[in-house]
Amino acid sequence: MGGSQSQDIKCESEKGTQKLFLYSSAEPLSTLGRFLATVQLDDQAVEAEFVVISGKGRPLVGWKTAVN
Repeated sequence: MGGSQSQDIKCESEKGTQKLFLYSSAEPLSTLGRFLATVQLDDQAVEAEFVVISGKGRPLVGWKTAVN
């Protein structure tokens, strides 16, 4: 990946209590927790929420994060 990486990583994490569902699924995903982190690209930075799930899966970006 291009660009510079910062060694100054700051995030706030906590156990997740919310239930997340795949589209049209009755079974919730098994979540391990969530964290908030500042994501920066060039000169633009936004705070984004990341949810960590158990097992394998593709990374997803929520609507709010995508539009920011």
